[in-house]
Amino acid sequence: MTRGPAYHLNKVVVMLMAAVICSSAIAATTQRPFILPSVTNSRPYVGEEALLTYTLYFKDLAPKISNEENPSFKGLWAKETGSGHYIKSTPAVIKGERLRGAVIKQFRISPLEKGPIRISGYTMLCLLPREQEKDGAQNLPDIRLSISAPDLSIWARALPEPAPAGFSGAVGTFRLELLADRERLKVGEPIILKLLITGTGSLLTLKPPTPMLPESFRQSTPESTTSLQSDREGNTGAITLKITAWPQSSGSYTIPPLTMDFFNPTKGRFEEARSNALVIRVITAPPAREIEKSNTAASSAPKEQKNSTALIFGAIASLLLVIGAGVLLAGKRLSKESLDKKEPSSPEQQSQQKESVGKLKQQLLQELEQAGINGPGGLTRKELDIALQNIGTPDEARTECSSLLDTLDRLLYTPAGKEETAAPEIVTQKVHGLLVALKALSTNR
Repeated sequence: MTRGPAYHLNKVVVMLMAAVICSSAIAATTQRPFILPSVTNSRPYVGEEALLTYTLYFKDLAPKISNEENPSFKGLWAKETGSGHYIKSTPAVIKGERLRGAVIKQFRISPLEKGPIRISGYTMLCLLPREQEKDGAQNLPDIRLSISAPDLSIWARALPEPAPAGFSGAVGTFRLELLADRERLKVGEPIILKLLITGTGSLLTLKPPTPMLPESFRQSTPESTTSLQSDREGNTGAITLKITAWPQSSGSYTIPPLTMDFFNPTKGRFEEARSNALVIRVITAPPAREIEKSNTAASSAPKEQKNSTALIFGAIASLLLVIGAGVLLAGKRLSKESLDKKEPSSPEQQSQQKESVGKLKQQLLQELEQAGINGPGGLTRKELDIALQNIGTPDEARTECSSLLDTLDRLLYTPAGKEETAAPEIVTQKVHGLLVALKALSTNR
C-alpha cells in the first residue's frame, strides 16, 4: 500500500511535537549541564606531575551522578585523587552566563613519553530532577542525561640530555636526611635508621635510595610510608624509609651520605639531593656468665673479711675527714684568687662541649613526636605550626620552634658546611630551652 504525502506530513508534525515536548521538559528544569576539563600545566616535562580536573556546570538543580566512564590515559601515569561524587558547587560565569560549577573528578597525571598526548573519553550518566508541575502532579521521573567532556591535549617536554647516572625519574625539588634513634649501642641491640625525603613533586612515583649498611649489620626489609598534602601546585610531603638493624660486632661504623639526582622543572636542570652521614659506635657488652660469677663471688665473701674490710675503710674515712678539713680552710682563702685567675676554655675544649647541628635537630624532632606530633620532619612550617597549636603550645614557643628548625637547616645544608658542624652556643641553648618546654607538654598530656 502506497502512503501519500499527507501521511509523511503528519509523521513529521508528530516528531516535531515530541521534540518540542522533550525540550520543554528539560528547559522547565534547567539548562542542560555540561563538563569542562582543565589541567594545571599543559606543557609538563616527562615525569612532572600535573592536576587534571573535570568540572560540571549546571543552571539551577544539581544532577545526580549514576554512572561514569574514566578517560583514556595512554602515555600517562594517572592516579585519582578521590574527590567522590558529593557535589559541592560554587558560583561560576561561563560566556557571560551565571551558572554553578562543581568538581566531580580529579587525577594526578604524569607524562611517560615526550610529545603530544590527548586525553579523551570521560563520560557521565546523570539524573536531573524535575520541578513539580503547577497542577500538583507529584513523583515525576528524573530526566536521564549522558554528558561527555571534550578532549584535552597536553604537550610533554623531553628532559635534557644526558641525564645523570643516578637519575631514576624524580621530578620536583627534594631534600634528604638520614636519622638514627641512637648513635651508641651494644652488640646485638637494635638500631632504627630512617631516611626522610621531603619536598614537592613526584613523591608518588620516585624510587628512594637505600642506606648502605656495614656487612656486619643484620637488617630488616625497608618499610616505606608516604604522607602527602596535595594542592594545585603538586604533591608536597615526605617519604620515610625505615630500617631496623642489629650490629654483630663492635667498632665505629660510618653510614655514608645518600644521594638522589632529580630534575628541577622550575630551573629546568638536574640537581642532586645529599643527606648527612651517620657515625654509629658499637661496644661489646660483658658476657652474662662473667657478670653472674662476679656477683656470686661478692655475695659469698666470709663475714670476717667483710668486717676487716669495714674497719679498714672506717680508718681511711677518718683520715680523709681530717685532711679534708685542712683543705677546706685553705680553699676558702684561695677561692677568690682562683676564680679571678681561672683561664677560659681553649677553642678545642669549647668545640667538644658543643653539640652537632644534626644531633640537635634529631633531638628536637624526637621531642616533637613525644609531644604528640606525628612525622614532624615531613610537615611544612605552616602544618607544624597548626600541629603545635593543636597540642596547646604557647605562641612564643611555636614561633621559636619554626625559627630554630630554619636555623638548623641552614647550618646543616649550607653548601660550605661540614656534616658534623658544631652548633653555635646560642642555638644550642635555645634548642635545649625549647626541649624543656616540649617535654612539659608531653608530661601534661
